[in-house]
Amino acid sequence: MSDKHWKHDCDACVHLGSHEEDERMYDLYVCTNDNETELVARFGDDGGDYRSSSAYYLFHGKVAPIYLEIGKRARKSGIEMRPF
Repeated sequence: MSDKHWKHDCDACVHLGSHEEDERMYDLYVCTNDNETELVARFGDDGGDYRSSSAYYLFHGKVAPIYLEIGKRARKSGIEMRPF
């Protein structure tokens, strides 16, 4: 896995490497902090410099390609994603 490009302060998140999409570098995370799994794509150091989505939408809806990438990496790493 590649090194992190951006600061991220959630201890519950698991870093899944970096990914470039639309000429922007993202650090990819999966967070299973509560009852639901959150997919996180960080693109900067400021607190709000990220995109996120519930893993629910991987199972029940249409998601952006960045979240499909996070889901693929999480499954490959053996991380159980809870959709609810």
